[in-house]
Amino acid sequence: MADQPLSHQNLSNETTAIDAAEPAVHGARIIAVTSGKGGVGKTNVTTNLGIALAMRGSDVCIFDADTGLANVNILLGLRPERTLEHFLKDDAPIDDVLLHGPRNVKIVPGASGIAEYAQLGPAEKGKLLAALQHLERRYDYLLIDTAAGLSDSVLAFVQSAQYAVIVISPDPTSLTDSFALIKSLKQRDYQQPIYALVNMATSFQGSMDVFKRFQGAVQKYLNTNVRYLGYIPLDEHLIASVRLQRPVVLAEPHSPAGRSFQTLADAIDKNFRFSSAPNSLSGFWRDQAIATETAAAESPEEPAPEPVPAERASPQAAIEAMAEPEARTLIENLIDDFVDRFGRFPFDFRQGAYRALDMESFPEAGMRDMVAALEAAYQQLHNKPMRDFQDRMFALLVDLNGSKERQQTLAREMQQRHQKEFEEPLFDAPAALLQAARSGEMDAEAVDAFIKQLEQARDEQLGREPTHEREELMAEVQAVLARMQKQESDLRNGLTRLSDWFGQTVAAREELSRRLAGMNLGPDDKSVT
Repeated sequence: MADQPLSHQNLSNETTAIDAAEPAVHGARIIAVTSGKGGVGKTNVTTNLGIALAMRGSDVCIFDADTGLANVNILLGLRPERTLEHFLKDDAPIDDVLLHGPRNVKIVPGASGIAEYAQLGPAEKGKLLAALQHLERRYDYLLIDTAAGLSDSVLAFVQSAQYAVIVISPDPTSLTDSFALIKSLKQRDYQQPIYALVNMATSFQGSMDVFKRFQGAVQKYLNTNVRYLGYIPLDEHLIASVRLQRPVVLAEPHSPAGRSFQTLADAIDKNFRFSSAPNSLSGFWRDQAIATETAAAESPEEPAPEPVPAERASPQAAIEAMAEPEARTLIENLIDDFVDRFGRFPFDFRQGAYRALDMESFPEAGMRDMVAALEAAYQQLHNKPMRDFQDRMFALLVDLNGSKERQQTLAREMQQRHQKEFEEPLFDAPAALLQAARSGEMDAEAVDAFIKQLEQARDEQLGREPTHEREELMAEVQAVLARMQKQESDLRNGLTRLSDWFGQTVAAREELSRRLAGMNLGPDDKSVT
């Protein structure tokens, strides 16, 4: 059938349906979410996708098959009281093991134990197969969160699913490790559809660039088609949601990452309806057990081992005969001897730590001491803090959540510390005030009231009138001076005209006197009066 990318809302308008000629799958649609390396957000994708599918009305169950780490539990802030191990040993239904997550999503903790199916006894095998068949009939989706890497357990879980979703990132090592994962699957004659989901992408085009590089290498060297499923953008809301142990599809559904998970759920819900091979978890593991037993029956029987002398009995046998304090001392001595001889611990520290946290309820002081010791060890080994400044501040603010007074006190202390350290304010106060006034969140009345408060503060601090009132007074004085200057100019002009008229009058009088003198009028001459 045609090999095209699935639809991805607001990213690509293309829609492609899986070939309807393929036979329909009855029961749950089984999707294995895996990756070639850790740190690409595989568990985050599984958890948010499961919740997004449940928000559309589907019944979803997540198998936490990441060996010993219980990452799904941690992301959801859940604490399992029982795992598959308890289910197999106790006479209890599988529902007692399921954790209840958001939107009624169910989680099977410790699902990695399914990979040990071939080593179980007949009764335990029957019980596990019945439980898997029950879950396949009950749920619309079974999402398997596998561990990262190329272990037999990871490959087996991917083979047991109807669809494989490989989470890749722009990190080149993610692409090379995912390439190796597909190569290992092909060596096992894997025939199911393989999809790639690009996580932490900068954009749709950026995700396509990453996918095309990956797809080109897989097609060229493995002769295998990988289909584009979509992408999840690099989003601070997603990072914050992990710290808060609240999935981003619930905490920030309208964020870029939240919308992308909802789009991804739509694409899967519309397209993952048909499969070329209707796999089932129960059928796969049953076939695996049959193949293992057949191979064991056909192999030559090895001679029974000679009995071990009592002084060389196994530590397990010795521990069974001891009380807890003596057994603990023996184990501690064995670990010390192992470390002295081989220079490393005999077990995965992370797996042991998570198992201890699941089994015991650590008091607050003990947890703090453990975290402090880990951070100190990290800084000593890598010569840098385990968490950067932003992480530490975010964690501090989370701790102060709901305490307004303590957050205000922290903010004031930070400002004072910055002023003392750098001899300058933490932020530009005038610029901050202007930004607040121009933000559009303050109406005219609020701005006027704010200005009056600033004027009062200025009066109290500087003891003088605000600048704008002094400028108004200066403007009035200048206007009065301008009027006085005009009046003075008008008076000068009037005096000049009066002086000119007076001079003209004197000249006319003198001219008249000269004319009278030239006429020589006698005393009796009355012609001139």
